[in-house]
Amino acid sequence: MNSESDELRLLLQQGESDTVEFKETLDNEALESVAAFANTKGGTLLIGVRDDGAVLGIMLGKETLRDWANQIAIKKAGAPSHRMMTIRRCWRN
Repeated sequence: MNSESDELRLLLQQGESDTVEFKETLDNEALESVAAFANTKGGTLLIGVRDDGAVLGIMLGKETLRDWANQIAIKKAGAPSHRMMTIRRCWRN
C-alpha cells in the first residue's frame, strides 16, 4: 500500500475534526468548509465521503475542479491547494 492510501485510511478512521471534514458532494457546504479552513489553521476536505467515514466516491467532470476553484476565489477564500487520489480498492475499518 502506498503512503497516500495509508494517509487516507488514517483520516477516515480518525473521523471529522477541527481540521478534517467529509463531504459527499462538491456543493456550497463544501465551499464553506474550504473558506473556514482558509480563514483558520487550514485543513483537509475529503469529497465523496459520508459523515460516518464511508467512502462513496464522486465523478468529476473535466472542468469541475477549475470551476470549483473559481467559486472559491469569488468567495475570497484564497486559492486552496488540492490533491486528487483515485482509490480503486475499498476497505472496511
